Amino acid sequence: MGTKKRLITAITALVLIAALAVPVLSPTPALADGASIWTDKENYASDETVTIFGSGFDASMGITIDIEAPDASVDTIYATTDSLGDFSAQYVLDGMEGTYTVTATDGTNIATTTFTEKIEIKTYDSSCTTLKSDFIQGDTVCAKATGLNKDKYYKIEWFNPSAVSVGATVYGPDGSTTIRTDSYVLSSSAPVGEWKVQVFEGDSDTGPWGKKKDEAKFCVMYAFFSPTDDSWVDEEKPSQTKGSDSTLHVKWTEETLIRGFGKKDEAIQIRFYSHLSGG
Repeated sequence: MGTKKRLITAITALVLIAALAVPVLSPTPALADGASIWTDKENYASDETVTIFGSGFDASMGITIDIEAPDASVDTIYATTDSLGDFSAQYVLDGMEGTYTVTATDGTNIATTTFTEKIEIKTYDSSCTTLKSDFIQGDTVCAKATGLNKDKYYKIEWFNPSAVSVGATVYGPDGSTTIRTDSYVLSSSAPVGEWKVQVFEGDSDTGPWGKKKDEAKFCVMYAFFSPTDDSWVDEEKPSQTKGSDSTLHVKWTEETLIRGFGKKDEAIQIRFYSHLSGG
């Protein structure tokens, strides 16, 4: 009987020792359905300030925000949530182009987002307000470069379909500007096809420019002339003309075409004109 009691006591002691040996694990932050973070923009210029917003975190809690740069280095900043679990924080970029990953946690909830620091150039209409990639001879093309370093020099250069440079403008730093616009006037006989405008970065007004930072492609088409009021021929009723029989007459037809130039199945309508002999 005594032996049995001692055996039970020994087993109980071993169970207690094993229980004490189990480590106490701290809770692991997890993606919560309500926790999210985002930035005020998707793309930034060099030296711009990124504003990071968060919501759905625990109320009145400290937030640790890790920002991983394109070279895998990590900066950490801190914030505190309000009574609703929201926060905002700011981070100043240092000119490293690429994608940044932001991770924020309150110790229980975690959320991530990304943003980029890069230079972009796009083409617009002549007023530089509406994105446009199709032009005709005689048009004015505007190019806008964004994400620029306010302390660097930039060159915006235009190339025709034969890859020949037809114009370039150099812009110097002014300590505040991160956007530059340039324009190019297509002549009435400008070659049709795919043109390019590129942006380069340098340390002086003579470069060295190195590789392009970005480029935009645009298409130039023939400029079709329009019939005039004093000389035309009706397409369906050729006998109905206007103008002297001795003058040049013009007739027109309309066709809907499908064309590519980098856009899938884009339908455009082009008006074709042809000269007819007088009479």
